[in-house]
Amino acid sequence: IYELYQGENDLVEDLTIVKKTYRDSMEKLQLMTEWELEQIFGPVDKLIPIHEELASGLQNQRLPDGTTRDIGSLLVDWVQKLKDYIPFCANQVFGKALLDEKKNDPAVDDFLQRCQDSPFSRKLDLWTLLDGARGKFIKYPLLLKAIHKYTCDTDEDKEYLLEAIKIVEKIISEADHKTGEAKCKYYAGRISFLYEEEKCEALENSTMLVCNGSLKNNKGSKLHIFLFNKVLVATRLVTQNGHQGYQVYRQPIPVEELVVEDLKDGEVKVGSFRSAFGSGQTAKNVLRVGFVDGGKGQSHTLIATDQHDKRQWLQCLNSILKTVKKPATASSEDSLGLRPDPVGQSSESDTELQPFPEADLQSLSEEESEDLSSEGSPGENSRKSKRKSSGKENFKVTRKDSLTSLSSIASSLRSSTSSMRNSQSSLRSSVSSLKSSTSSLKSKKSSSSLRKVLRKSKTDLKSGSKK
Repeated sequence: IYELYQGENDLVEDLTIVKKTYRDSMEKLQLMTEWELEQIFGPVDKLIPIHEELASGLQNQRLPDGTTRDIGSLLVDWVQKLKDYIPFCANQVFGKALLDEKKNDPAVDDFLQRCQDSPFSRKLDLWTLLDGARGKFIKYPLLLKAIHKYTCDTDEDKEYLLEAIKIVEKIISEADHKTGEAKCKYYAGRISFLYEEEKCEALENSTMLVCNGSLKNNKGSKLHIFLFNKVLVATRLVTQNGHQGYQVYRQPIPVEELVVEDLKDGEVKVGSFRSAFGSGQTAKNVLRVGFVDGGKGQSHTLIATDQHDKRQWLQCLNSILKTVKKPATASSEDSLGLRPDPVGQSSESDTELQPFPEADLQSLSEEESEDLSSEGSPGENSRKSKRKSSGKENFKVTRKDSLTSLSSIASSLRSSTSSMRNSQSSLRSSVSSLKSSTSSLKSKKSSSSLRKVLRKSKTDLKSGSKK
């Protein structure tokens, strides 16, 4: 209880410094316009009386021995006034951006630096003092739960404290929602497309920024990723007319078409396209986001700074995927005459639907077809019976036709095999004739050589007889 009381006094002191020393002084020195001061400081005037009231109320409840009793009803009435923090927290997104922009003005930067160096600021800058109020606001449930824990079960304050905790948690949740909407509006306004026709409708319809941060791709380029409640957008930091902005890199991925893959360490190589085929360095803490249908756009292989950063991204991505409506169930697919491909091993998200083949439709038995038909008037039943009989006759005719076509195919196959055998025998005879022709050629060559030898021997004999 004393920690709660002392925290209120400290917060009143900090907010008073923010109001009088910073805001009022900057207004007198005309360093900023009235609109700019309202944008940066928000409803700070309304916050100071709220905390002064709680501090004085807790002090009045304190007994002479230093103990405090019966604060439950006081807190139930007081926490209702914390609703003024909802616009204060939502305004901080735009206030921080404007303050950073105004720091480029030398006069403003010099004033802020002089205030920070002064003893009254405790070496804290303006934004730390402003954001301290928001930090105190979101810690109220923890303080009240600690008081509730050490309160006796028989004390009536137990129920009052529990009610106060529920009220403040609801207010914090609403403030968080409004802050998310403000962040979405702020960052969506700073995202630009290279061409007007590339603008994404899902980005315009987004109402909440789930998370955002810097990640690297597998080429080593730094990207700033925005995960909205409707779309995931990868961007690059750009500067336009002195203002920092974000230019869309590749095609945004709507949440309905988003698929997330957790990659193991060492699976992805880091570097350019050329080094990807070499023995390059592998990456850790990698995840991949892309389209369920890969033909709609390119995927992003993203590298987080560490395992904790990767885990946070995966949690945010999986939480937003759970909000997406599931596709139609199998029963509705069957009613449309569609079913998943039984051969493929793909997941439900990328399963292709194929129509039933005709054989499956014709395999229904007569009893099943009768069960499928509904009861009707006698005329309808007679027409159904006629259709059944005509269907049976048609089935018999088609069966006869198929048998005759099969027999003709078999006969053609037999004739083709016999012709193949004849061709094989003719090939063998041609081979034998070739062999005989080669042997006859060899015999002719041998006879001609013998004649030459005989002629030579005759000449030798004649010359010998002359000698």
